[in-house]
Amino acid sequence: MNQALSKPAESSTQIDPYERDPSYFLDPPEAIKDMLRHWGPGLVLTASVVGSGELIATTSLGSRVGYLVLWLIILSCFIKVSLQLVIGRYALYSGETTLRFLNQIPGPRLRASWVIWLWLAMMILVSFQQGAMLAGVAQVLNLVIPQLSVTAWAAVTAVVTILLLRSGKYSLVETLSTAMVVSFTFATITCVAFLQRTVYAFSTADLWQGLEFQLPPGGAGIAMAVFGITGIGATELIYYPYWCIEKGYARSVGVQDNSAAWYSRARGWIRTMNWDAFLSMLVYTVVTLAFYLLGASVLHSKDIYPEGMEMVKLLSNMYTQVLGMWAFYLFLLGAFFVLYSTIFVSVAANARLFIDCFHI
Repeated sequence: MNQALSKPAESSTQIDPYERDPSYFLDPPEAIKDMLRHWGPGLVLTASVVGSGELIATTSLGSRVGYLVLWLIILSCFIKVSLQLVIGRYALYSGETTLRFLNQIPGPRLRASWVIWLWLAMMILVSFQQGAMLAGVAQVLNLVIPQLSVTAWAAVTAVVTILLLRSGKYSLVETLSTAMVVSFTFATITCVAFLQRTVYAFSTADLWQGLEFQLPPGGAGIAMAVFGITGIGATELIYYPYWCIEKGYARSVGVQDNSAAWYSRARGWIRTMNWDAFLSMLVYTVVTLAFYLLGASVLHSKDIYPEGMEMVKLLSNMYTQVLGMWAFYLFLLGAFFVLYSTIFVSVAANARLFIDCFHI
């Protein structure tokens, strides 16, 4: 049975997952069912990964090229997880956050490594992206309750997010992220399933066409776009070690003492992290493919190429015409959680990153 050794004082005080206590460690789970109880950081990452890129850009890609790059989307989602695992393993091995690791990269320094300054510059651009997603959430809510303006909905969303994240607790981030992942996965897969009962149904031949390793005209540009908008991005790779540390993976490994027991614990918790990453990859790959199939089957067949939030409005209206009003609300439910989950997790993660950055 797994046992944790800890100082008596820790039972009455809040444990800092970023600090390794020499007297604390936890034996890793061995059975798969026990590993699943520690599934969490990957679900938080999934809530961040599946966002406007999947809802809008991937669906738009399907509307333009049909089923041709289905194989490339699968490859993009699967291939990036290897880098995620490398970064996660380092966090478990060393107990260091991503920024502290990046700060060790050789090169020019102005109080911090040049890489940290590049990260800060990237975060300026990310802030504009978050603003766009906030507007997207507000537009979805406005479609459901038009009595409140888009601007008002954006303000409400921002205030609610601040209140939800005020405590800063990882457990809250994981619980709400999991709920949103379950919600948008259910809504998206249900929409695709009911699509098969309409004139927009796709066939097995369509899917095989998408797995034939071919590219449409302008293939190089399309391939780069697919790799850019699907799967894990640079920001999610930076986020992941923080979630692994706060889940307790790194602290459970214990302080490195080069003993056989330490190496055994490290291998065990890395195996648990691998399950976390791969299961989450399956979730966001399925959701990404679902949005792509929506674009390829519904929009490509009618030569419709909407941009931005027009994509959401058009698809929700087409579902309403074919399946009824319930489909309108189901699709918008999925769209809301897809967009809002990314805002929620990115705000939570960026708060941690900026605090970490200012301590470097």
